[in-house]
Amino acid sequence: MFSGIGHVRIGIIMYNLGMIDASPQTLTTRFIEYHDDDLSIGKLRFAGTIRQSAGVRMDQMRVLGQYALVLITAGGGAYAQQNGMRTVVSAGDVLLIFPDVAHGYGPTADRNWDEIYLVFDGPVFDAWRGMMQAMGPVVSGVPLRETFMKFRSVAMRSGAVRRLLELQSLLADLWEFSRQGRSSEPAWLSRAKEMLSLAPLDARGDPKRVASAVGVDYELFRKRFRQEMGTSPGKFRDAVILRAGARLLAETDHNLDRIAELTGFCDAFHFSKRFRQVIGVSPREYRQRARAH
Repeated sequence: MFSGIGHVRIGIIMYNLGMIDASPQTLTTRFIEYHDDDLSIGKLRFAGTIRQSAGVRMDQMRVLGQYALVLITAGGGAYAQQNGMRTVVSAGDVLLIFPDVAHGYGPTADRNWDEIYLVFDGPVFDAWRGMMQAMGPVVSGVPLRETFMKFRSVAMRSGAVRRLLELQSLLADLWEFSRQGRSSEPAWLSRAKEMLSLAPLDARGDPKRVASAVGVDYELFRKRFRQEMGTSPGKFRDAVILRAGARLLAETDHNLDRIAELTGFCDAFHFSKRFRQVIGVSPREYRQRARAH
C-alpha cells in the first residue's frame, strides 16, 4: 500500500478507500491528494485508482486544466476528443490528457474499465508537451505489469522533488516505448536518439556529431529531428544533460564545480545559469528542496 508519502491528503472522494496491490488484477480504489505548494516548477497533484470506472462522459466532454496519465488496467472502451478524434482503447493503453483539450473516455456498454491515474502540472511539464503530443493521445500496448508498477512508484514516492523526478522518468519511458513501437521510425532517427542520450561527457552526443554520424546535413538534420520529435536535437540533448545534473544534485554531495565538470559545462556558473533557465530554480535551491523532502 502507499506509505511514507509526506504531506498528502488521502481520502474518499467519490471512491472507496482501499489499497493497491502489486498486481493490476487485484487493483482496488484509492485517491491521494498532494500538497506540494512550495514546488513551483512542477508537481503531482493527485493520484489514484478506480475500479469499474464510469470514465468521463463523451456527451459532456471535460477540460481538465491539468495534465494527466491514465493507464487502463482492465477492460476497455473508447477515448474521444472534441475535435472529432475517437479511438478504441483497452487494458495496457495509456491516455495522455492535456490541460486545454476537451475529452471524454470510458467503457462501452458491454465492457468494464479499471484504471490508475496521475494528475500533474507546472512549467517543467509544459516543456514536455511537444514530446507528449508526439506520443499521444494514446500510447498503446505498454507492458501492463511493468507500467502499473511505474505509475505506483510515482504515487508512493516520498518527497515532492523525488515524485517530480520519478514522473519525468515515467514520461521518458513512455516516450521510448512509443517510439520503439513504431515500425515506421526511420533508422537515422533511432540512431540519433541513441547518440543524443549518451552520457554528458561523451562527445558523440554532440548534435553536430550526431548529424554527421547519421549522414545528414546538420540544418536538415535539425529540421527533420524537430518534425519527428517535437523538439530540437539541442534541446533533446540539453534535457539528457540536465536530468543527469538534477540526479547528481539530489543523490550526491558533489559541489557545483564537480557537477558542472561531470555534465560537461566549463564551470559552475554556466551550469547554474542553464539549469535555472530550463528547470526554473537554481541548483542550490533544487538540492535544498530535494534534501528537505
